[in-house]
Amino acid sequence: MVEKLMAKNVEWVTQRPKTILAIALCLTVFMGIFASFLDLELNWVALAPKGNSAVKEYQKIVEDFPTLSNIMVVIESDDRHQLEEVTEIVHKELSQLTDYISSVSAGIDEAFALENGLLYVPTKEIEMMGYALMDTNLDSFYGMLEMTIDESIKGIEEGQLSSKDIAYQVANYDAMMALFQVTNKGLKGGSSEEELRQAITKFFTGNTRAVSPDGKAVIVTVQPNFDIMDMEQVVPGVNTIEETIKAIDANHKDVRVRATGMHVVVRDEMASIESDSLLTTLLSILLILAILYFAFRSFLAPIITFIPLVLGIIWAVGLTKLTIGRLNMMTAFSAAMLLGLGIDYAIHLYSSYTEKRAYGLEKQEAIKGAISITGLGIITGALTTAVAFLALNISSLEILQELGTIMGTGILTTLIAVFWVLPAIIMINKEKPHKVSKIKGQYHWIGHIAVKVNQVKVPVIIGLLLLTSFMAYKAKNVTFDTNLMHLEPEGLESIALMEHLVEQYDMSTDSFSIEVSELADVYELHEAYEQVNGVAKVSSIADIVPKEMQQHTKLEAIDKTRTMLSQQVPHRSIPHGTLIDQLENIKKKIASYEKSWSTTGYRNLTEGDFVTMATTIDDLIKTLKYAPKTNVDQLSEEFYNLYKAIGHHMLVTEPLTVEGLPQDLKKQFVSEDGSMYLLTIYPDFSIWDHLDSEKGNTFFKALTDIDATITGTPIFMRVLYQSASDEMALTGVVVFAILFLILFLHFRHIKYTLLAFLPLMFTMVYTVGMMVLIDLPFNVLNFLSILLLIGIGIDDGVHILHHYKSGERNIFKLFSSVGRAILLTTITTMCGFGSLMFSSYVGIASLGKVLFIGVSLAFILTVVVLPLFLKNIEDTE
Repeated sequence: MVEKLMAKNVEWVTQRPKTILAIALCLTVFMGIFASFLDLELNWVALAPKGNSAVKEYQKIVEDFPTLSNIMVVIESDDRHQLEEVTEIVHKELSQLTDYISSVSAGIDEAFALENGLLYVPTKEIEMMGYALMDTNLDSFYGMLEMTIDESIKGIEEGQLSSKDIAYQVANYDAMMALFQVTNKGLKGGSSEEELRQAITKFFTGNTRAVSPDGKAVIVTVQPNFDIMDMEQVVPGVNTIEETIKAIDANHKDVRVRATGMHVVVRDEMASIESDSLLTTLLSILLILAILYFAFRSFLAPIITFIPLVLGIIWAVGLTKLTIGRLNMMTAFSAAMLLGLGIDYAIHLYSSYTEKRAYGLEKQEAIKGAISITGLGIITGALTTAVAFLALNISSLEILQELGTIMGTGILTTLIAVFWVLPAIIMINKEKPHKVSKIKGQYHWIGHIAVKVNQVKVPVIIGLLLLTSFMAYKAKNVTFDTNLMHLEPEGLESIALMEHLVEQYDMSTDSFSIEVSELADVYELHEAYEQVNGVAKVSSIADIVPKEMQQHTKLEAIDKTRTMLSQQVPHRSIPHGTLIDQLENIKKKIASYEKSWSTTGYRNLTEGDFVTMATTIDDLIKTLKYAPKTNVDQLSEEFYNLYKAIGHHMLVTEPLTVEGLPQDLKKQFVSEDGSMYLLTIYPDFSIWDHLDSEKGNTFFKALTDIDATITGTPIFMRVLYQSASDEMALTGVVVFAILFLILFLHFRHIKYTLLAFLPLMFTMVYTVGMMVLIDLPFNVLNFLSILLLIGIGIDDGVHILHHYKSGERNIFKLFSSVGRAILLTTITTMCGFGSLMFSSYVGIASLGKVLFIGVSLAFILTVVVLPLFLKNIEDTE
């Protein structure tokens, strides 16, 4: 049946080649139009298993919070003052990019912190503040500073400081410095009332920035107004934000400003994959054309064999638009892979054709002879590869389904193009018979190797068994790398910064999310997740709006403080000498504080900071000695009034509510319609390093035990990893069964069917063994290669056995002729997959390495293994 169809096809194509080419050209134009509208979704989220509950919950959260994922701008400097200055610049300039940015947060808004600050501190501290505000004169304040320094020294001597303690002490130190500098300036008549107000405010608010524990980094959170799935906005949006950041970084030599987060990673992934897919495709084309030229010794031969391949790939891409509609980060490289696979069919057919022409046959007869001898083998080989890919559709994972559909369809379209277009091109090509006759149709060295193997079977079998045992032993030690970041393009600053934040500051940019509809649930979940071992921070509305009962208790304490202040001490004139004596005492206590601080090993406050403080105090003392009394009295009165006003301003009378929050702050945690609340959980370790470790398993279980609806990229990517191994094992079994059936129907003999599988079995063991030897672990991408090798690696044996069963029983001639064709197809396939090794995307490059190794081994083992089981019949002529 198949033979009859092939014969009719040959007759039709050879008689009407121009008609065939016209039809093929029209089809190509039609499919090319569809291909031009193909979407690109080049990120990991696009590969997530859509049916998984965590993925559905993630999509639901994105609908309620479109800007779920944030960009993190990391500002680093050893100079805290420059850090503060650059943070202000970053905040100001990014806030102006309203086309792409919804909000920018460098911490808590100072005005909000001042007004509501007492609602966040313990009740005891509210009472202490009442005593501090009883006397708001400058000398009383200096006295309080002395006690504060004493308490700080005591805290250091009593033991290890917490990160909060460190942040408080550094903020208090900076506030003192600011106050002394402004006071000095004011006594000289050079400062404004606003500068003094800001200096006093620092004592009440502390550092409102999101500062790292060592005080050397500030995190500015940028909330884009587009999500990471919005491909049209991701590239221009992230580029605009990054250009602004880089300009700021370039203008401040001692400060480093960088950005990271999934928006930046997705942009980087898209740029890398688009450039890499183009590079690998072009590289694959050039290598294959070069190989074809050297194989056929003709400039025309590569073009003749390549045209059907290009048409078949365009048809496949057009069908992809009609069926799937997109390319993902894996299928973006399908063109390079199809080039390496699809050219095989053209090589087998054209190689057989040139061999017939070399024997003196005319074009039409040579085509008929080539197709009659090689056609069925080519079809069977293509079907085995196509089935291996198409079988991926039994998986529930779209990454496998889409790869299977595109590659399987591409193999079939290139196969059709080869049988349809290649003969038509040959017919209209005015080739010169004497040039065709010079094309070498056989590689005798392959035939000699096969004959030698057939003659010394026992030593070869022993050596093969020993080497296979060694490779099997090595293969047992293969590992699986579950770290998603290890698959990303090399050299991405966004990835390097993510790792830097974890290593340097225990701050992970990867997070988990959960949304609830009741405010009470927010507080309950917030507290529960804060107790989980491995959680660095929980971010929710509970951070901003304390519980109603807590606020009630604190409002009572604030009310008592307000009552106390009805007896507030009035302003008094302060002698120069009193302030000078107090400053001398403060300077001595600062020196003691420096000694205590040096024992902690913390570098938040440096030797330079203490030198500056001593110099600042000395300058202030010197100014006080010579300042007119009127200047001192005026400054003292200004300080009294400002300190009193700021203190009274903090004595709020009403509880803080969600509705009363500033809009920029509120929308980070509350959906637009106010019905849902968002909680975000950040781990204190690299979640990707522990995606499948005992630590990771314990952490994931702790999160889901609290609430099973928690979601996030790490959760559904973990599902992807776990599902991929199980589903690919099942798919592998199905592929084996289908291939066995196809080969049995082709050969109609169990012996040949089993022999076709034998080199493949060795290939699988040797490939995994080689991976261990070159220290190449499995990952979610290159793990696919083992499944793909089932369909690809079996082709060589199919072609050898097809010709052997068809009557070519002379091993030398068989392997010299067919061996030439399978060697060429092996090299072109290696070029197609090997080009992937030049991808900067580590995961794709690793896939190319495994397939390159596997395809080469499949050829070698076919030549070494099959002659052991074939009977050599010498020609009687």
